[in-house]
Amino acid sequence: MVKKALTATWRMLSPTWLTGPILGKELRVSARRRRSYALRSLYTAGLLAFVAGVWVSEVPYGRGAGVAQVTRMSEAGKTIVMTVVWFQFCAAGLLAIVLPSTAVGEEVYRRTLGVLMTTPITALQIVLGKLASRMWQVLTLVAISLPVLAVVRVFGGVPWDYVVAGLCLTLATALFLASVSLLFSVFNRHAYVVIVATLLTGGLLFGLGALGAVYVMAELLDMSESEGMPLLALGNPMASLAVLTEQLERPPRYASNWAPCCTVLLGASAVVLAASVGLVRRVALRQMIGGGRADDDGPASQAGGVPWGRRIRRIHGPPMLWKELRQPVLRRWRWRIGLAAGAVVILLITYGICAAENALDDDDVQIGCVVTLLCLGLLVTAVVSATSITGEKESRCWPLLLATPLPSRSIVAAKAAGVARRVAPVWALLAGHVVLFTLAGYLEGVLMVQLALIVFYSATFLIGTGIYLSARCRRTTTAVVLNVGLAGFVWGGVPTLAALVEDVTRPGPLVDVDDVAAVNPVVQAVVVTDHASDRWRWTHAYGDGRVVRSRPYAYWWPHGSEDAKGTHGIILMSLVGHVLVGLIYARRAGARFRRKVF
Repeated sequence: MVKKALTATWRMLSPTWLTGPILGKELRVSARRRRSYALRSLYTAGLLAFVAGVWVSEVPYGRGAGVAQVTRMSEAGKTIVMTVVWFQFCAAGLLAIVLPSTAVGEEVYRRTLGVLMTTPITALQIVLGKLASRMWQVLTLVAISLPVLAVVRVFGGVPWDYVVAGLCLTLATALFLASVSLLFSVFNRHAYVVIVATLLTGGLLFGLGALGAVYVMAELLDMSESEGMPLLALGNPMASLAVLTEQLERPPRYASNWAPCCTVLLGASAVVLAASVGLVRRVALRQMIGGGRADDDGPASQAGGVPWGRRIRRIHGPPMLWKELRQPVLRRWRWRIGLAAGAVVILLITYGICAAENALDDDDVQIGCVVTLLCLGLLVTAVVSATSITGEKESRCWPLLLATPLPSRSIVAAKAAGVARRVAPVWALLAGHVVLFTLAGYLEGVLMVQLALIVFYSATFLIGTGIYLSARCRRTTTAVVLNVGLAGFVWGGVPTLAALVEDVTRPGPLVDVDDVAAVNPVVQAVVVTDHASDRWRWTHAYGDGRVVRSRPYAYWWPHGSEDAKGTHGIILMSLVGHVLVGLIYARRAGARFRRKVF
């Protein structure tokens, strides 16, 4: 009796009753995958690059006496700790979105979820086991940065409270985003749909929600900054971490409320997980009685064939191109309407708040909108292109496709056309914004041509690299992480390394960081949007009271001013280079199609 009582008590206290055998199975599977170790290596390399860049910029080698170098170490340590905390906050949030994007969708699509429900494993254990296995990888990556924080803190200037608070906010935010991603994976098996939907949800809650809250508190409730900021930090982790970071630089003006913010995020995660448990149980029961998949709708999916009275569509032209161009972005029309309506509502609310502040003609507002929509388009393009072939592999259709007489170049061209079609609605948001404000007179018409060139070469580059990585990788998550990481390294890591080399080799730098930054599509978008929106920068007042506004002629680049000819030359050079690299990657993808098919 005593032994049975102790055993029952241990089972109640042990967390294994929440996850069941699912957690052990998922951890063993992830431990046997090379992508887990590659992900940790890439994370460590990125972290070291950031730390080295900050260290060299704060404590330059060979400059100043020994005492001056020592006095800089405190400031360098403070800057490095803030950089590491923000780096792990952003990286952990992004990985928490990507890793669970196929957690439940794979089980639903392979029709193994109903089999799991016939075992003693409950829906709660399935959901928590899947979530815990993904969060374990995120926790491992966050733990990698802890020794760096502990060592750098020896230099002084950073209290442990900031490190602990940043760690708690990072984990709480990652848990909430992972829960939302897992919830969306129940409805759809496509990783890119889940990732985009989770990103929009996070942007709506933490980005637009913060903007709306600031406007309501400042304009409607007439609250001061010291009164409104603690309320904003109560439910927004980015605002809470920003307040904590500000307190390192100057005396605190208001409370950060990071502990209540973590509590709010944990409570929201519990609500989302409870909804996921109910949905998983319902989908599993539907599979047990012979229902369709979670991402299907209509009588065809439930009956297992084409319904009576529906005409079979004939194939015209190249079959692979026909299939890719007619493949819907989302199978469920509710998802299409929901995502489209959500994106439009976000833009309208943003425009409404800016119009109420009379800031629609402000160049910073236009730059922020253009850069945000451009980054959204780049991220969606990188994600969708990386799933073009891995989706065929996971559905076991890839060997059948290679058994057909279709040449590799036809498959690559069809996949590229399909990716371009699926990401076109996202790029339409940027095009609509530019056209709308050009017609309203806030932007110049030449901006449409300049942004079209930037979007074309950056999308071509991402589509080429995405198809290549999708052909190399077996799993969608791996291809997505690598493609996004490659884009981040090319457009963010290379300028950082250039700055590091420039700081080390002064005087006479081997690499000019400003020239390297000029080929970044985001930098180019900022430059051309600043010129197109800030058309009346200089005013000349005369003695008779006349005020004449002159139009600025120069484009302001990081390396200096350029005229229209020089600016278009930089954009065209970037276009040629990126398109050439994208075509090379696409060609290499076609050459690897029939290597390691299984």
